[in-house]
Amino acid sequence: MLPPLIRGEHKACFAVTEPNAGLDTARIRTKAERHGDHYLVSGQKIWISTARVANKALILARTTAYEDVRRKTDGMSLFYTDLDRERIEVRTIDKMGRHAVDSNMLFIDGLKVLRVTGSAPKATASA
Repeated sequence: MLPPLIRGEHKACFAVTEPNAGLDTARIRTKAERHGDHYLVSGQKIWISTARVANKALILARTTAYEDVRRKTDGMSLFYTDLDRERIEVRTIDKMGRHAVDSNMLFIDGLKVLRVTGSAPKATASA
């Protein structure tokens, strides 16, 4: 994951914040549902920098609903995947300053992310 980013071959955005979670990241609603060898990720993200130019995304999603966990941080997973623009709509947020870095809303609809086992959690999108 890191070598292509360091060499500049990949550009990634970090998709964490959501419109209805405020400062409480544990209350995100983006969900990743397991379907055999893959997950389907759906939800919204806001204030995501560099999504306009990114070809990869590190997406924080819930694999267990907030209401169903013992600790509020349980059931949260990170998915490193292709930023598939057929499944992720990127909308620029107009702002008054800081035009050197784009800020965006992401709308994720059924993004298929392969499940990888045997190591630290990581994922890649499939076509």
